[in-house]
Parts: sequence; C-alpha cells; structure tokens
Amino acid sequence: MLPQGGGVANIDDEAVFAAIIYVLVSGCAWRALPPCFGASKSTVHRRFLIWSRAGVWGRLQQKVLQLLDEKGLVDLSRAVLDSAHVRAKKGGGELAGPSPVDRGKPGSKTHVLSDADGLPLRVGLSAANTHDSLALKPMLSHFHMGHEPHAADS
Repeated sequence: MLPQGGGVANIDDEAVFAAIIYVLVSGCAWRALPPCFGASKSTVHRRFLIWSRAGVWGRLQQKVLQLLDEKGLVDLSRAVLDSAHVRAKKGGGELAGPSPVDRGKPGSKTHVLSDADGLPLRVGLSAANTHDSLALKPMLSHFHMGHEPHAADS
C-alpha cells in the first residue's frame, strides 16, 4: 500500500553518501551528478547541507582519525600548517577580508593542519588577510589525538 499524500520513497543514505563523496572528490558540479547513484542532484545537495549543518563531516573525520591513530597511522612527530586563498563571491560574509594577494578584493583562507605524512588533522577558515601564525592557535585548541603525555619516571 502506498502512503497517502504522494511523495517518493526515501533514498538510501549510503547511496547519497557515495554521491556526495563523488562530487567532493571529483570536483564536478552538483548539477552534473551522474544518475548512477539513484538520487537526484537536489536530494544529494540537500542532504549534504543538512549533514553539514548537523556536524556529520567533523564527527566522521574525528572517527576516521581515531581509527587511524589506534592503528598507529597518525605521525605527530611533526605537523604542518598550510593555507590557500580563495576569492569570496558577493562580499564573502563574516569570514572574508581584504586579500593581500588579490588587490584587496574580499577573500578567505582555508587552513589545513596535517601530520608528518600529510594526513589532514584539522581544517579551518579565516579572512584572507589572516596570517598563518594567527590561524595556528585556533587550529590547535581542543586538539587531542588520544596520546597521553609521558609521565616522568619517579
């Protein structure tokens, strides 16, 4: 029996997840999503926004990092902070600032903190005119990989 009021059947979360990962990894536009995932581009994009607002991606990253750390695959002997500038469209909002590399046009910076092997540990966003050294402190705040400090021998 079909539910009253019409509508469509729920799309499987795994199919939507696969479609989102495809868009993010391939760099294709949402509107160019191939039909092989069994979900419309609007459904996939809507779920991406819902899951983003719910913090799903951050929790997923933390869980993956935890699993990698438990297997000894996170190398914290060194860390690298790097950033990339992105021009802000339509003013850019609160995380946009005058770009020192683009004639003062509004822009943002994406900061990535990686382990010694290049594994991304944290990602942050700031105004384009934020120096990398100022972005480091927020990237390290509340950062914990499960390593306990070594106690001094008594």
